[in-house]
Amino acid sequence: ASTVGYYSATPESVTRNRADWANPLDLVEFFDGLFWIIKASERNLLFPNPRMRIEQTRIRGIEYFFETNYSDENYHSCTVDAPAYVELVNGKWVRIKKGRVTFAY
Repeated sequence: ASTVGYYSATPESVTRNRADWANPLDLVEFFDGLFWIIKASERNLLFPNPRMRIEQTRIRGIEYFFETNYSDENYHSCTVDAPAYVELVNGKWVRIKKGRVTFAY
């Protein structure tokens, strides 16, 4: 497996996604992004950036890619039960399958 890098959703796609949850989030490479993509043999796996705390303002982005039990930002820890699968399509990372993240309070 190799690291592809850290990514954040573009502000425009976040705005579109807030208006309608069906709108995709466009990810761009960002040194301290909310997402971390790892290239495994057959799949590209997307994880939340392990070094970054997930705040209320960012949970919609996380929940676009993951099923979660998030209730507020006062969690003790979060566990990635399953990474999300993403694919590079026409230069954009596209969600193929949602992952799952569990927050401990």
